[in-house]
Amino acid sequence: MRETIEKEISDFITNGAKQRIAPEDRLLEDGIIDSLSLLDLVEFIESTYEIVVDEFDIDGETFGSARSIAEYVLARRGCDVA
Repeated sequence: MRETIEKEISDFITNGAKQRIAPEDRLLEDGIIDSLSLLDLVEFIESTYEIVVDEFDIDGETFGSARSIAEYVLARRGCDVA
């Protein structure tokens, strides 16, 4: 399940950033997404996975990569992250 969410998130980011990303690419650190793109990403995550992203969770660790975002989504949905 994590791989599916990673791919969906990666595809969303790829469409906005116009560059292919890997699940472990550092989104904020490497400048792949900016603050406006981050807001779009949060909206996408909330609507797609029917969760509410806590504003305190929007940081470089949780939103650092597609993989960490997928793990966050699974945790918020009460699923096993492993």
